[in-house]
Amino acid sequence: MSYDWFGFFLVFVFGFLLTVGPIAGRFPKLVGKLLIAGILMRVVGSIVRYWVLYGYYSGGDAGRYYKAGLYYSSMIWQFDFSFFDAPLWGSGQWWGTQTVMLITGFVMAVIGPTKHGGFLFFSILAFCGLLFFAKAFQKNFPDSSMKGYLGWLLFFPSLCFWPSSLGKDALILLATGLVVYGYTSKGNRIGWLSFILGLGLAGMIRPHVAGVMVVSVAVAHWLSPAKKWGTGHFMQGMLIMILLVLVLRQGFSNLGIEAGDFGELRSYVDTISERTSEGGSAIGTPTGPGAIPLAIVNILFRPFPWEAGSFLAAAASAEMIFFWSAVIAKRRRVWKLIRAWRSNRLLRFVVPLTILYVVMLGMAIGNLGIIARQRIHVMPLLIIWLHAIPITRQLKRVEPQTDRILPGPQAIKQIAS
Repeated sequence: MSYDWFGFFLVFVFGFLLTVGPIAGRFPKLVGKLLIAGILMRVVGSIVRYWVLYGYYSGGDAGRYYKAGLYYSSMIWQFDFSFFDAPLWGSGQWWGTQTVMLITGFVMAVIGPTKHGGFLFFSILAFCGLLFFAKAFQKNFPDSSMKGYLGWLLFFPSLCFWPSSLGKDALILLATGLVVYGYTSKGNRIGWLSFILGLGLAGMIRPHVAGVMVVSVAVAHWLSPAKKWGTGHFMQGMLIMILLVLVLRQGFSNLGIEAGDFGELRSYVDTISERTSEGGSAIGTPTGPGAIPLAIVNILFRPFPWEAGSFLAAAASAEMIFFWSAVIAKRRRVWKLIRAWRSNRLLRFVVPLTILYVVMLGMAIGNLGIIARQRIHVMPLLIIWLHAIPITRQLKRVEPQTDRILPGPQAIKQIAS
């Protein structure tokens, strides 16, 4: 057996022990088997992803990350950390691809030179991100079906396939899960450690995604119902606004855009649009008065069945048809949640985050293949609407009767009444 597969086996053992140990201890026992099945699906997803990348394509960005990771890992083993010096970065920037290469280097330094193992390790990182979504759901909807929501997260095809390789998608999924968990899982407080870690990771990979996250948090926080407001809530809001300014300024700087210069921002979006609107899956980006509605349609509904020119496109089309069919089937529940979205902390964050991310992606990406891949970061948010019990029902929940039966004749009167 080559070390590539032996390293893959070692990573699997690590992921399995992590799942049945620390992770399982943080979830109800009824979902234990679901978690094990979920980690096994990561094995399948990473193998299929590897087979598609190297069986049909040239390896894509994953091949670049792996080669750079091997180079950096050899330097790490020699205690040579000179790769942190900017002049050695071929791209001239520390964020984005360069950060993924550095992270891959540290991963390879631990697991060794195993490409299959690297794919599985990143898939496990995405798996952990999905579990952060699940814990946030459990905290905000304690009466809802945790098993149902977790089942969708762990077995939804695109969430098993796309983030199961070396690359940005697994890291962004982890970052988004950390941010959602940090903001929504501590009641009226913010879990600052996971929140900052997630926001920082997103900023190092895709600064524009970090910007969308922090804007969404600000919107969610300041739209809180009046009964939520107090000194602590106000102070948290001020800290969020400071963080908002810092993240946006740094994000614009990373993208080479002067803060507040909408002309440069438009030019940057146009550049991304031209770069992605190539190949057989190109659809172009929407323009004109109906640009935003068309952008939303592109991200949440396409590819349509008649646009599927490959197996992957057909699979992406089929799973979105399946998802929207489930939404239609549960339309009454979804409508009740929409009407009361401001009264729940998670939904108050999910709504602006979904809208801003979808519009941003739809206005900048003009390729159905890239849309199917980057849509995965919003799918855990959309799936919430299928399994959350409407808030109106939670508020009317009747506590079990605990009246004590009185002894003697009084008991007979109580029973008769």
